[in-house]
Amino acid sequence: LLIVRGRIEEAERCAIDARETVGPSDVTSRATTSSALAQVRAAQDRDEEAEALFKEALSAVADTDFRNIEYEVLGPYAQFLRDRERDDEAERLEERLAELLPAAEKSSARMA
Repeated sequence: LLIVRGRIEEAERCAIDARETVGPSDVTSRATTSSALAQVRAAQDRDEEAEALFKEALSAVADTDFRNIEYEVLGPYAQFLRDRERDDEAERLEERLAELLPAAEKSSARMA
């Protein structure tokens, strides 16, 4: 939300602060804070860092059952790639998003 409102510096502070509070065994927070900082770096045109952070976020949930978190990371990452005209790569991520959609919907329904 801060990025959308153009408050990039504030978004950066929040993302960095959040990453500093995450423990090594908190898979969900490691992934979501990496993704949040990746989005900040993308807004700052720091593309290499952004991409590394997106990959870090996906790596955190790889080989886990945290499919809803993977789903949350893939959307912004795919948009990042589309914004840089890397459509083939974005399409692969979007295909994975489509595979995860039923699981993400079930997870949301269980939480409600």
